[in-house]
Amino acid sequence: MIAWIRKLIGLDSRNEENIFIFTIIGLAIILGAIVRVQYISNSDYPINDGGFFFQMVEDLIDSGFRLPKYTTYNQANIPFAYPPLAFYLTGWLHSYFGIPKFALFQYLPVIVSVFTIPAFYYLTNGFLEDKFYRALATFFFAMVPRSFEWFVMGGGITRSLGFVFAILAIYSYMKVFASNYKKAYILLASVFSSLTILSHPVSSLFLAFSIILLFVYSKPTKIKIQKNLIMAIIIILLTSPWWITIITNHGVSPFIGAGSSGHADWFEIKNIITQNYGYENSYFLTIVGVLALLGAFSGNNKNSIKLTVLLVLGYIVIPRGGVDFLTVYLAILATIGFGDILQIWNKNQNYEHLNVIQQIRENSKTRIFLFFIITYVFLAAYTYKYVDSKDQVRLTDYDFMAMEWIRDNTEEDSALLLYPSRDEKRYWWNDYRAEWLPAITKRESVTTVQGYEWLPVLFPERIIRYTDLLFCKQRGSECVKQWTEKYDIDVNFIVVGDRNEKLKLVESFQLGDAYDEVYRNEEIIVFKYLIKE
Repeated sequence: MIAWIRKLIGLDSRNEENIFIFTIIGLAIILGAIVRVQYISNSDYPINDGGFFFQMVEDLIDSGFRLPKYTTYNQANIPFAYPPLAFYLTGWLHSYFGIPKFALFQYLPVIVSVFTIPAFYYLTNGFLEDKFYRALATFFFAMVPRSFEWFVMGGGITRSLGFVFAILAIYSYMKVFASNYKKAYILLASVFSSLTILSHPVSSLFLAFSIILLFVYSKPTKIKIQKNLIMAIIIILLTSPWWITIITNHGVSPFIGAGSSGHADWFEIKNIITQNYGYENSYFLTIVGVLALLGAFSGNNKNSIKLTVLLVLGYIVIPRGGVDFLTVYLAILATIGFGDILQIWNKNQNYEHLNVIQQIRENSKTRIFLFFIITYVFLAAYTYKYVDSKDQVRLTDYDFMAMEWIRDNTEEDSALLLYPSRDEKRYWWNDYRAEWLPAITKRESVTTVQGYEWLPVLFPERIIRYTDLLFCKQRGSECVKQWTEKYDIDVNFIVVGDRNEKLKLVESFQLGDAYDEVYRNEEIIVFKYLIKE
């Protein structure tokens, strides 16, 4: 492992300065792995989402690894249009090595997420010249919670794969620009871009956005445009077996629907105005964000403006997860800001003639500051899972037992209504029970929104339905009655699992003649809906 890290950063470990840099990059990888494992710890199931993808993996296996036309998820005839590379990888690992699917959804995203750290180190070469700053940027990237939070969840089975390939693709593109379009780098960039497209839609958008802006900053010429068109043609050809199949089966509507499924545009703009991007642990000082703000106004690095544009504009135009992918540019900007602070301190101490490693060695204030930053940022990342009850957004044994009971004791055409939990930090996109319910029970869930992004006509309607039930004033049986009548929906079973107000909810159903309790455990209660009025 140590020899691999040394080879990665191209250093001779016998050199004192190289040992110091080697230590930083080693900490980035090792502590980065620790905070990722910590985030998914204390759970026997995948974190948060992944139910939709879980069903798609099962569908792919059942079809003999031929791309199905539709997924059976939630019995909704959702087009099997999602980029399938992660599903093939997961299905292959399960089929040929016997690794349980739940274990793959729990641990594979974490493993892939760790690989984004060394991949990021390579990418920094295009923005930072000093190896120490490249190592420090890698540490910042490894520790910023949004660089791993959504990538280690169950749904990270696709997101993490897309992220690592996108990082490698951007690195390869920058090598293409730097090498004056050498064929080897053109091929490498095209392959990594194709793998990104085949892994995750938002990672593809992030990659396209990044490449376009970087290309603009490279001062395009006619020859450069021609070379980029050649790369685009290679990518189109490499990905064509997938997109031709989808367009043949469904046309372009699934892509249009998924592409327009971003949410809360105001929330994105508001965070830019307040400089509260949500990248870090809110219980700690947002050190990386503050350093990045300093880096954005730095006059000491020619890439500051470019990185700032990539970060801010990307936050606006990339929906649903753009903030996670943009941690790439945040970490580099933070490092530039850190460098500016060091420059001011060492200028006052007459250390300007020394390189950055020598400055750190000679200036005790700089050493203490660096140690504090590394320790503080690590602690913030390690404890991030406890912010806003994030450690509760995961299936429990009680959830799984209740869903298994429903699968084994109800008719296949039964319709389930999972009553949404009223929590200011919870909405349809992180309602983990709603996503996993159809995948485990193999029944229709009338309140599940996940997956309908690929049905553009139904997607907005599903969100409205979910929101209506969530914010209904009279929580409980009366809400269910009004809701089912309003949307003309037949429901056979009500599933209640809201920890905060379960007693009040349960009482409202128990007092009604239309509901019969058929299952109960410590967290979940299932009622059969006897009368449809």
